[in-house]
Amino acid sequence: MRKIIETEIGSDFSKQLYSMLVGEWNDMEAFESTKFGLSIPNPMVVVEHNQVIGGAAFTRYQKPDSNDVVIWLNALYIRPESRGQGIATDLIYALHGIAKGLHALTDVADLYIKTGWNIVKEDENGTIVKQL
Repeated sequence: MRKIIETEIGSDFSKQLYSMLVGEWNDMEAFESTKFGLSIPNPMVVVEHNQVIGGAAFTRYQKPDSNDVVIWLNALYIRPESRGQGIATDLIYALHGIAKGLHALTDVADLYIKTGWNIVKEDENGTIVKQL
């Protein structure tokens, strides 16, 4: 049975997720509950047979072309052996309501667009998308 749940920073599930994210992106920031004095949502994990197979983490950062600070999807990851099953799509849908105007920088914009996100801008770093 697979489930998507919010997990507390420091929990076993969040530690499993963080380990996966650091394995993929060695510059991954530690999970934080606040940044710039503002609250950040807890990580979300995809759990199957009591093991984390993927998840999402968040941060606060400047909105594109603005001085406003908003919540960003800092990382979204699914283990390679679990990909191709629609898990990332389910996870992106589960993020609905996490934060108003959630942003993400991605190389797979189509994945987000099919779940209702809009392209904000494209540049050499990737595509910035925003959840409505």
